[in-house]
Amino acid sequence: MGPYRTFDDITYSDKKSAYLALVPTLFIYIDQKSKIRECTSRYCEDVGEFQISGELVLKLVEPMTQQAFMSKRINLSDLTTPRQYIKRSAKKHNSEGLIGSVI
Repeated sequence: MGPYRTFDDITYSDKKSAYLALVPTLFIYIDQKSKIRECTSRYCEDVGEFQISGELVLKLVEPMTQQAFMSKRINLSDLTTPRQYIKRSAKKHNSEGLIGSVI
C-alpha cells in the first residue's frame, strides 16, 4: 500500500491490514567553507568549497502502535566529495550624489 506523504495520511483500514510500514527519514547537511573574499568597485567575489552530506534513516514500524521493529541509519557523507564554488555579486551603486558614493 502507499506511498503516503506522512504516516498520519495512512487510513485506519490500511493500518489495520498492514503488517509493517517502512518510514524513511532523510537529513541533509550543507557545509560551506569560504577561502577567499574580495570586493572590487564593481562586484564582490567569494571563493571556497562546499560539501553536501547527511544520513538516511529507515524504520520498520507496526502501523497501529508505531512501535519500531528495526531502525537502520545510512551515513551519506561517505558518498560526497567537496566541490569548489565561485559566488559573485554585483555591487549596487547609489544615485544619491557624493554622500551616496561615500557610503
